[in-house]
Amino acid sequence: MKINPKRKGLIIGALFTAVSLMLVATIIVPAIAVLPVFPMEKLAGNIVKGLTDNHLQLLTIGLLGSILLLILIPGMLLIRSSTLPGEPVSSGKIMLLMLLLYFIIHPFVFYIFSYHKAWNRADGQYLMAALVTVPFSSFAFVIVGGLIDLVKK
Repeated sequence: MKINPKRKGLIIGALFTAVSLMLVATIIVPAIAVLPVFPMEKLAGNIVKGLTDNHLQLLTIGLLGSILLLILIPGMLLIRSSTLPGEPVSSGKIMLLMLLLYFIIHPFVFYIFSYHKAWNRADGQYLMAALVTVPFSSFAFVIVGGLIDLVKK
């Protein structure tokens, strides 16, 4: 399949969105996608003692937002600086950026929803709430792909 080089980021972002949406049907993959953040949340809770669950969620949202920006901005700058004018962006670079963002975007949206909805964090079903959030967070890859195409111009 030939990909339009001017829209390569958007197309790869749409593919990541489609795959992410299809993986929701497996039930386990959305839970695994948000799982890596729990140790970070525990570490943040140990560093800053005495936080309520709501404050700990806000701290985790802030940390995830910072990590998202620390990956996204240098990634965009790298794509812009390493691609010659008039040449297409490397598919490998776009896929690597999307893969890194996969484990940041899904937990980020999960924690935002969790904070907003005040889901019961002590319940074992809390992790399965990822089934609700992953369909929403999956569309972020289309936005990131569009940003890649915008940055390249």
